[in-house]
Amino acid sequence: MANVVSLEAAWHELNNRRPTPEATIEAIKHSVRTRGLAALKEPATRERLSRCDRAAWRALDDWLDSFKRKSQQCG
Repeated sequence: MANVVSLEAAWHELNNRRPTPEATIEAIKHSVRTRGLAALKEPATRERLSRCDRAAWRALDDWLDSFKRKSQQCG
């Protein structure tokens, strides 16, 4: 980090290096399980998705593929 940096820039740099909390990922999954894929368009879910890092996106993408396959088998 640079010697002279704004509080906002420092906060952003420090907090963006942390992995996505598992609770955020689970909240997204819960939304989809209870309300279906339409939950991905809801403001609260979209906000949670915006806070996800690349690893979380990959995990959610894999989970969604599995969720869709299971939904098709049941339907």
